[in-house]
Amino acid sequence: MSSLDKNKSVIIISLLVVIIFVLAIFMAVIITKYDNLEDKYEDRYDNELNVDNPTNKNEDNYISKDRALEIVLNDLKITKNDIYDLDIEFENKHRYDGIVIEISFDYNRYEYEYYLDATNGNILDSFKSRD
Repeated sequence: MSSLDKNKSVIIISLLVVIIFVLAIFMAVIITKYDNLEDKYEDRYDNELNVDNPTNKNEDNYISKDRALEIVLNDLKITKNDIYDLDIEFENKHRYDGIVIEISFDYNRYEYEYYLDATNGNILDSFKSRD
């Protein structure tokens, strides 16, 4: 291979590396903007519906956080003493068509996430992943 061919190969490889780098930056910017837009959209509806404390609007419309946790623990057949890093929040999730109770915690080296219908306590979704 001549030195001219080697130079062309180096230039082509360099251009490909630059193009891949620029595309990676572009994708990171797009993903960040989408995440921020999604957060802003959910925050707007959360504020309108007062999901941080929805019982202020009408106590009869939502189950309590304690009842929601009880439902999840019964589903897994464990006790509250078995879990750690517990977080329970009311959220407006459009994919579930309204207010849900999101419960997340760690148990037995796994992280669990549950989404319950805030009005009736039905489990809408659950996820388990390595801690």
